[in-house]
Amino acid sequence: MGGYGSGRHSDQLKIEECTSLDANQLRRDGCLNNGWNGTCRWSHNDVEVGSVVLRMSADHLHLSYRSRGPRREWEEVDQPVLIERVPCRFGGWRPYFRCACNRRVVKLYSQGRLFLCRHCYNLPYSSKNEGFWDRSLRQRDKHRVRLSGDASLELFETLKPKGMWWRTYHRLHECAQAAERRADDGFIMAARRLLKMG
Repeated sequence: MGGYGSGRHSDQLKIEECTSLDANQLRRDGCLNNGWNGTCRWSHNDVEVGSVVLRMSADHLHLSYRSRGPRREWEEVDQPVLIERVPCRFGGWRPYFRCACNRRVVKLYSQGRLFLCRHCYNLPYSSKNEGFWDRSLRQRDKHRVRLSGDASLELFETLKPKGMWWRTYHRLHECAQAAERRADDGFIMAARRLLKMG
């Protein structure tokens, strides 16, 4: 009920901890053009933790990779994923994956044998386990980063970024101050509870 990091804790794997394929990123990198092929790699602390070979046909992205089977031995997996191109209002198109559950999604996650959406794997976001204080501090840091690119800078040290409108700067500044006040109030309430218990 009190301090930083004291929200609900869960051993369930979070969405931020999973390797994923992002349809928008693949499109930006030119990977969704017919005939393209290449490899997508993931690393953690400069150590490769996974890779998948990608091959694009007319309307499917073909994934080839190795996965551990039910008896913990490696097996080859070839998974075709339908790519849907949805036209945008002012031209162009936006890519979506069609998951095995028939949902249209932007990201697929590698939690089991196949790349599936977060609903299929029941993956929660880390923010679901945050307490009030943690959430307030995260919101404050998010606004600080938008203002200065550095969450460690205090608000009075941040200058208006070049190209940002003054009204946007003032709005973000006020949001960051409000989040900091909420975090301070949460800390004071937690400290009072601890003092009453002691």
